Amino acid sequence: QWIGWSRLRDADRHRYGIGRTGLVLVIVGFVIALAAFAVLYSALFPIVAGYASSGVPPIPPTGALGSALGPVAAAAGLLLLGAALALAGSIAVWVGLWRLDEDHGSGAVRAAIILEIVAVAVAALSSISYAAALVASALAFISYVLMILGLHGISVRAAPRGPGRASVAPPPQPGEPLAASGIYLRNSGNLLCG
Repeated sequence: QWIGWSRLRDADRHRYGIGRTGLVLVIVGFVIALAAFAVLYSALFPIVAGYASSGVPPIPPTGALGSALGPVAAAAGLLLLGAALALAGSIAVWVGLWRLDEDHGSGAVRAAIILEIVAVAVAALSSISYAAALVASALAFISYVLMILGLHGISVRAAPRGPGRASVAPPPQPGEPLAASGIYLRNSGNLLCG
């Protein structure tokens, strides 16, 4: 994804730069979430190991559990921060994909994004019922299939034709046609400057 979003950003920074920014936010969010789990593990491992060896749980707040409350709260804060960054990044990636499909696609990517949003909303209800979790999983699967098909269609329409297919051409400038005839990048630049 990094290479694709970088190339799209180079082609039209104002239109597709949000996708790469979103990808950075998703990556940073997941790294922060992993750090939160590492903090949680390091705080709770001695408690679990002590309970497993002695069979007697520690008594809060004087026991080991009381001393672990600070790191557990820090891990919860880090986890919330990481989840918020990953969600914001996912939304930015969806906006970039929406714009890409709007400019060059057939609507399959936009349909996949809508299904993915519905799947996330249904997954939020998954604690209510097992059926909601199954529906969310099915919607997410259908969304991914539509996304792959839609992005494949866009890449086929934008691929260079002829014997030089394997060569990489420099990114087109705004207003310059892509490899397939009839497909143009929108000029999102400042009209006063150019």
